[in-house]
Amino acid sequence: MAEGTFEAPPDVLVVGGGHFGSRAIEVLARRRRPWRLALVDLDREKVARVCRGEVMGFGGDGVEVLDGLMETGSLKWVVPAVPFHLAHEWILRRLSREKRGRKIALPNGLQLPNPIQGPNMDLYSSYATFLCPEDCTEPREICPVTGLRRPVPLYRLLGGLEAPGFRVSGLRSYQLGPGVGGIRAGDLLSLLEKVKGSTGRWVLFTACRCHGVLSGLETF
Repeated sequence: MAEGTFEAPPDVLVVGGGHFGSRAIEVLARRRRPWRLALVDLDREKVARVCRGEVMGFGGDGVEVLDGLMETGSLKWVVPAVPFHLAHEWILRRLSREKRGRKIALPNGLQLPNPIQGPNMDLYSSYATFLCPEDCTEPREICPVTGLRRPVPLYRLLGGLEAPGFRVSGLRSYQLGPGVGGIRAGDLLSLLEKVKGSTGRWVLFTACRCHGVLSGLETF
């Protein structure tokens, strides 16, 4: 549900109004690009605090609001700032309309850098063994903290994972501002169509050069 009346729907949606979501809005608003920013969070007080000026605010479930805005075709970027795999949950929601999908456990033995088991069967992976600076600019080759050359970008490594009995596919997160990553709405739609196009088990991921999240999905 929108917290106001707007002339046009947003083209950048930040999902989650906590520390990282609030910071994402602040950073993106300073970049002075011709985009229309919006934030969604269940907590309407958070939305009211963050959404000032021309920033749109939506109070409600982030996946539900994302789903509605994807239907409008206005979105260009989605910035996940929630403690779950947003792309996976949105795809699962779309599949559930036709009772064609369910979340499943990931296969054992995935070769990942520094894997961390998250809640709800999600798995996190990162090249970093330390807390990264919030304003990291994600340089192409050299880690700004260690000064060392990075291995292959994590989104590319995850795309090449071997997972017998599973198809592997996912999304690259692009840097929209220092420490703010976003996925292209068009890429999200393309991934949905790919998953809908065949039945079976999937490893879905979202990742930038250094960090990523993976989830399991089955279509039928």
